[in-house]
Amino acid sequence: MKFVLRIFSFFTMLAVLSTVMQVVMVFTAVDKSNIDFTSGLMITTFLGWGVIIIIGPYAAIQLWRLKNIGRILTMVLLGLPLLYYSYTLLFYSTKQTLIVNIVIAMLINLLALAVLMLPASKRICLNKTPLK
Repeated sequence: MKFVLRIFSFFTMLAVLSTVMQVVMVFTAVDKSNIDFTSGLMITTFLGWGVIIIIGPYAAIQLWRLKNIGRILTMVLLGLPLLYYSYTLLFYSTKQTLIVNIVIAMLINLLALAVLMLPASKRICLNKTPLK
């Protein structure tokens, strides 16, 4: 389980790095006329990016160290996309929306969230030994 938690830590940091790259791409885009920075979806996206960039590195480091705060913050970071995808599907989906891709992403986040919620994950992060 320690190995799995460290893999989650690695993917958390990878998510932070990819988010930073997305932010850079959006703000360095040559043609920004197609981007509506005031839409509800874009504001929600900016807030999500901010949370990932601010909390993500700390969560990844603490989860790598097998600290419970890292586990909890990573669970928060896994829950945010679930809310974001649900919000997007409810209010912004069109005929071109790839619902299958969004549902797959949601299922992956749910699976990761379920693993982090397991008693074994909590026990490791709290440095408790299993009962015998």
